[in-house]
Amino acid sequence: MLMNHNIFAAQTDVIEYDLPNDNVLIAAHRTSEPRTFELPMSIWYAMFVCCAVFFGALLMVTGTDGGTMYVIAISIGYTAMYFGTAALLNSISSAPPVANPYGDIDTFTGRIGFVAAAAQILTVPILVALFGVVTAIIYAAVTP
Repeated sequence: MLMNHNIFAAQTDVIEYDLPNDNVLIAAHRTSEPRTFELPMSIWYAMFVCCAVFFGALLMVTGTDGGTMYVIAISIGYTAMYFGTAALLNSISSAPPVANPYGDIDTFTGRIGFVAAAAQILTVPILVALFGVVTAIIYAAVTP
């Protein structure tokens, strides 16, 4: 959805035909498919910090149970794959990402400001981190 039109992942052939005679090939050129997210690194760091806070709170609350530790380790692995895949895909390009850290961000429905985009993107990660912190606080309040 968020795209940078300077970095491309795939190419397709576009064939132009002569107008009077549709059977004569005039030119074939390649067009490319955009593939980056055009997100500033601050948003990626904020999502990572929110996940780290959530998992840290879960580990504080349930760090003594072996089965729970196993499930949390699997969840941490999936989260690392999420961030690692995005970082890997963004690093595979011929040009560096051109994300303006505080400018408008191009979305599927149009360009929106940085604060509005950050609010839309970070709402769920912040609430998940808050859930983990509140769970840890409740656990600390009710355990002797």
